[in-house]
Amino acid sequence: MTNEGLNELIDCINFNLEKIVEIKKEDISKNGTVFYVKKIILNCDIDESRKFENLYFIKNIDKLFIGVVQNLYKSNDELHWYLKEEYRGDGAMFKPLESCILPHIFYLDEDKKELGITMDERSTPGTYEKSKALAKKLGFIMTEEKDFPDYILKSIEKEPKEVQEQLKKDFYGRTSKHVLKRRM
Repeated sequence: MTNEGLNELIDCINFNLEKIVEIKKEDISKNGTVFYVKKIILNCDIDESRKFENLYFIKNIDKLFIGVVQNLYKSNDELHWYLKEEYRGDGAMFKPLESCILPHIFYLDEDKKELGITMDERSTPGTYEKSKALAKKLGFIMTEEKDFPDYILKSIEKEPKEVQEQLKKDFYGRTSKHVLKRRM
């Protein structure tokens, strides 16, 4: 899901509760600020979808949802996090990730050894360096692994080989892969 889609999802949950068709959620924090949503079905389209799974929503002290972490469970355990712009810079994402979300993800799958995040500075202009700093603070380690995403491969498969190679080179120059090893 795109950052715009995650932002729209947060707004939908904050201000359009009547659009929630079904939700399976669990408070995983001690103070009601982090909710794990196993499944949510909405009566509105966001990024051409109505059903979302494995989300962690973060609330602020005013009881508004301000951020979301998506565990892309079916794609090599990649995380995608998004925090509404006006709440960035004060630890609003770090604290829930460190104390609740990451431990919960590892708790749900005892065999999981690591989690990954892939950052692309083209899709997160202005926040790329901050996201990298957050990942490092959380214990993620930058790796040299450069998996070329399937969704991009499909979009360029009709291009000539030399064009594909240049596009891959451009992509690798602007992305970074970070991995969090399970803490034992």
